[in-house]
Amino acid sequence: MLTFPLADNCQQVVGVDISSEQIALAEAHASKDNIRYHLADVTKLLQDPAFPTIAPQGGFDKINLYFSFQYFDTQTKGKAALKAMLHFLKEDGILLLGDVPEQKYFNTFYPTLKSKIKYHLKRLIQQDDMGKFWNEKTLKQIAHSLGAQIERIEQPAHLPYADYRCDYLIRKAPI
Repeated sequence: MLTFPLADNCQQVVGVDISSEQIALAEAHASKDNIRYHLADVTKLLQDPAFPTIAPQGGFDKINLYFSFQYFDTQTKGKAALKAMLHFLKEDGILLLGDVPEQKYFNTFYPTLKSKIKYHLKRLIQQDDMGKFWNEKTLKQIAHSLGAQIERIEQPAHLPYADYRCDYLIRKAPI
């Protein structure tokens, strides 16, 4: 869904997904020569011997993780994902974490006690379809611990999930 529009404006696009079904679906519909797909768990990308051969020399100008960060449902997984992406980002590159559910809006999305209990039960039995609601303070702590700067961006009100999600721009901190 994202690689095709990006490919119209980029020299090279690399799509990474943990789902072999999603990779196969994307490859079946790929019609542009500047798109490559790689099956991987981004939290383990630093241990993946094949990925450095796919990544551009010197790193990516931009990395986009959209509507997915909530599925890194612990601080450990979130930090591992950010560490890997920052590793493959150019020094002056930009990482976009897009459409991240905000912890401070949890009660907006789950307004009743019943809905909150259902959410936590689904997480407990690992059948969660919503993912983790992150908070800005935690994301800032993780980014800073990795030597990065992070900026929270409010989503425009017309976007469908703007009432409980936001975006973050992350850059490597200057040396």
